Amino acid sequence: WLTFFYGTLLAGGVPVPVGPTFSFGGIERYLQTVKHIAIDAGAQFFVGGDTVEPHIAFMKQGNPALKDFIHPDRMDARSGSYHSLPSPDPNQTAILQYTSGTTSLPKGVMLSHRAMLANAFMIGERVQMSTSDFGVSWLPLFHDMGLIGALMTSLHWRYPLLLMSAESFLMHPRRWLQAISRNKATMSVAPNFAYQMVLDRIGERHSADLDLSRWRCAFNGSEAVRTSTLKSFLDRFGPHGFDNSAIRPVYGMAENTLAATFPPNHGTWVAKTLDRDALEINRNAHIVETGALSSVEIVSVGTPLCGVSVRIANDTGAALAENSVGEIQIKSPSLMDGYFRNEAKTREAMCDGFLRTGDLGFIHDGQLYITGRAKELIIKRGRNYYPDDLEFVAEETAGARVQRAAAFSYANESQGTEDIVLVLETKAMTEQEREQLDK
Repeated sequence: WLTFFYGTLLAGGVPVPVGPTFSFGGIERYLQTVKHIAIDAGAQFFVGGDTVEPHIAFMKQGNPALKDFIHPDRMDARSGSYHSLPSPDPNQTAILQYTSGTTSLPKGVMLSHRAMLANAFMIGERVQMSTSDFGVSWLPLFHDMGLIGALMTSLHWRYPLLLMSAESFLMHPRRWLQAISRNKATMSVAPNFAYQMVLDRIGERHSADLDLSRWRCAFNGSEAVRTSTLKSFLDRFGPHGFDNSAIRPVYGMAENTLAATFPPNHGTWVAKTLDRDALEINRNAHIVETGALSSVEIVSVGTPLCGVSVRIANDTGAALAENSVGEIQIKSPSLMDGYFRNEAKTREAMCDGFLRTGDLGFIHDGQLYITGRAKELIIKRGRNYYPDDLEFVAEETAGARVQRAAAFSYANESQGTEDIVLVLETKAMTEQEREQLDK
């Protein structure tokens, strides 16, 4: 993968990272998505393995730009004339990073060489990266967190990076921490679910010899960060040298190359307990005592990185005061140049030079707190419900019986409102336990 990625850049092309075939909807859905990306990007070559090769004829249908399929294992080593390294325009598009397309067709985010280098610099500048660091990552490189947060950042700051496959981590989560321990790694990044998976699936037998004392930056981002996970991770691995100050809840998005806010470099992570009614009814962050009735705890994702500006805006685009919940908008040196061949969506995403992230949050004491996604917000009888919050309550209430939860809304035409639907994935349960869960 890396050979083709950098080879494309050296040849003056624009690489388009695409995810693997395991996805919701099976191979048919995957092929439709990849074909859309190939057509939209005007891709001339498709690099892939055995899984996709039988479907190349389908990929070429209605796609005259696609010239050839390249299988990495069937390329011959060739000696040819050497040429000097290219010197691209810093503002030239380096890669097209396609959005996930969970609720719509993926859009190609145009990232320039300047934007990618700026983001890698901003990340390292905040946490004082250096050649003495060592990184470990299992994150897939088609995703911005793996590509920019792990690979590009390590290259820019010139420290070694051990790359693992995502499958290796998912099958045996202990391998992640074992690699960090064995290599005395200082840097690693993962979504919150990965830290929780480690807690759920690593037994004492596999953690007894871990030494995590060199791990100084455990970045946690890309999804909601939960205080319960952070506290449990510290309790579990603190005796193995893991320090509370290593926990780094962060915030970013593909349209900003990646990172936008990080915690201050010194000190520990921060969380605030909010009054749930004020948050859901008045969209106001009213801080209450920890453990208060009808409260919710939200983790800070820090302050803007060097050169980044963050504001909270209402539906009309006007800036809101501190502790008011609204859309998070950012201005940054690493912002995208727009969505490829989609000027309408590009205009829609920008407001006075700020990127409209679609995320909801508030600022308190200069730090940013994320409350949810605007598109995922469930509105029932004038009250705003955050799916992450509902899922957390369900999991906490049911305890170990519930492994995963998903909350969403369904239109109730007869009552003119939305019904809240909560789907729970449980462990094997008796009839009595199921009845208790229903209550």
